[in-house]
Amino acid sequence: MTARTMSGRHRAAAYQARHGIGADPAPRPSEFIGNEAAAEYLGMAASTWRSYVAREQAPGPDRRELGATGHALPVWSRETLDRYQRTRPGRGHRRTDAA
Repeated sequence: MTARTMSGRHRAAAYQARHGIGADPAPRPSEFIGNEAAAEYLGMAASTWRSYVAREQAPGPDRRELGATGHALPVWSRETLDRYQRTRPGRGHRRTDAA
């Protein structure tokens, strides 16, 4: 069958097959993780992580993704969280700028 004798539906299906349109991509883990997953990844309570984010003691999100409720939710890459974990002060760290 040539392109000239193919119906519109068949031409569309052939085009999609050639260009991989409509094919299910292989599942892969998300590159970005939200608040609860970030807290678990760092080994802390979700409420602690959320308070760090609110007080700007955590790194800013890499981007925001649309959540199920339609709100833009902050997400971080694992690389950002690893960098944060390596550079954050240890337990009992005292601020030197406190008056």
